[in-house]
Amino acid sequence: MRSFNIDYQKLIKNCRDGQGGLGLIMFDLDRFKSINDTANHLVGSFVISEIGQLLRFSGVLPEGSLAARYGGDEYIVAVPSDDVKSVWQIADKIHDLIVRSVFKKEQFSFKLTASFGVAWVDPGFDGKSDDLIRGSDLMLYRSKKMGRNQVNGIILRYPIDFEDVGKPHLIDKDELFADEKLKKNA
Repeated sequence: MRSFNIDYQKLIKNCRDGQGGLGLIMFDLDRFKSINDTANHLVGSFVISEIGQLLRFSGVLPEGSLAARYGGDEYIVAVPSDDVKSVWQIADKIHDLIVRSVFKKEQFSFKLTASFGVAWVDPGFDGKSDDLIRGSDLMLYRSKKMGRNQVNGIILRYPIDFEDVGKPHLIDKDELFADEKLKKNA
């Protein structure tokens, strides 16, 4: 995590300097505790490791992205991108990888779901580096609250009150991808 933090600060600096936007994806495994309860902690640790391998070797993360285990069964991914839509698509791809995978260890076999939070800022971002973490964590919590196994996102525009995040900040997936739906229906 220390290496992630150092490199994350470099990405924040690049974003502040106007060299590109930045997205942060935070996710955790839904009801992960049941794996430790049903199997054991060694199997749980194996699953945690396998998620890391998926992130590292799946080819989903673009060059320059960072990924780390954030704690427990939470992960964090920083994606330099000028386009919030591409960050959302990366979160969707990671989500799909997880839900399509079967994790097998010893006599145990698990299918998992995951909840995601996405936060994104424009180039020239002048907020705190923790704002992206706070925003993605807030959206992760929103995904959990809305039934788990989904992606929710926010575009950080200032001023922002994290205690009262409203419609101007939240990303509506239907609106975000509306142009693609129109093309499919044409």
